[in-house]
Order: sequence, then structure tokens, then C-alpha cells
Amino acid sequence: MGGLNAWCIQRLNKGLILPQLTYGIEVWTNKGHIDNAKKALHSIIRNAFGLETKTPTLAIDTKIGITPLNLYVKQRQDMLALRAHNLNRHTKMSNLWLGTSDLPGIIANSQGVAGIKAHM
Repeated sequence: MGGLNAWCIQRLNKGLILPQLTYGIEVWTNKGHIDNAKKALHSIIRNAFGLETKTPTLAIDTKIGITPLNLYVKQRQDMLALRAHNLNRHTKMSNLWLGTSDLPGIIANSQGVAGIKAHM
């Protein structure tokens, strides 16, 4: 059988599908938006690559290597909070981003990773 292998599907997902589907994801706070995006992502992958509708989403995620969308959202929001923290002048929007994040935990985690690299 012909078709795309898992690596090609993963590259298409990261380069074409995910950026379009998750545009502005850093400011999404409603869990319903994330769930709708997750359903749309799996629907796109099923339709684009000819998978059956009964294929479990965990099997699709594992085979293709898709990061769970809720973890992707958390990572993007943490990156945005770090950027907002490093601004010279805080705006209402940056204060909102800082208020909804666990900034001390993010900073401690990033320093812990940097500390490990410094000792190597």
C-alpha cells in the first residue's frame, strides 16, 4: 500500500495543520476552545490520511507523534508569560498573561534546566 509514512504526516501536521489550527492559542483561556481544536485536529488527520472514524485518538497521537493539545497550549502560554515578564513596560495584556500563569514555577524550572546544563 502506498501513502505517507508517519514522519511525513508529523511534518505536515507541525508545518501546515497545527499553525493554522492553533493561531492565537496563547490567549485561549476557555477549555471548550481547546477541546474543539482537538476534535478538529483529529478530524483533519482522519480525513486527510484516510483513517477510519473508529480509530482511537490515542492511537493516532502515538503513531503520528502529535503532542497533546492541552500540553501544547500550556507550553505556549508559559512562553508568552516569560516574554511578558521580560518586558520593559507592562501593559494590561501582559499583566493578564502574568496573572494567569504560574510564573515563579516557570522561572524556577527554566533556571533548573539552565543550572543542569551549566554543570555539564
